[in-house]
Amino acid sequence: MSPMRMLTLTAAVAAVGIACSGDGPTASRDSAACATAVGTLVLGTTVTGTLSSTSCLLADTTRADVWTMVVPAINTLVMDLASPNFDAVLFVRDTRGNLVVYDDDSGPDLDSRINHTFSAGTYRVYANSFEKASTGAYTLSAVVSTP
Repeated sequence: MSPMRMLTLTAAVAAVGIACSGDGPTASRDSAACATAVGTLVLGTTVTGTLSSTSCLLADTTRADVWTMVVPAINTLVMDLASPNFDAVLFVRDTRGNLVVYDDDSGPDLDSRINHTFSAGTYRVYANSFEKASTGAYTLSAVVSTP
């Protein structure tokens, strides 16, 4: 490999390292709006929201609302995202931005359902649409699964 190509490759790797550090709860290419949660999803409750043109813009150019969720102890949760307006996609990231779980279409119709065991901690829940330009009303819930 030529010295110039090696220098270019080294610079590119360094730039990626800088861009990815400190991203917190968002992926490296998500918009700044993704860093701020629209609210808190409390276990055992249902929240309502509306995806709009000002919602978080993800790296894949779809819109999402980001909710904070605290899981106080290891629990299996059933989470549902339902919308009459768009094909719902539901996913959860940890506070470092790592994908924990993802679902598209496991609920009724084009809705999403996640059944997953979470460790105690704080998570970021993304109410997302499958199509890039889709917006509209939705409901989101998280309940502790009973055996």
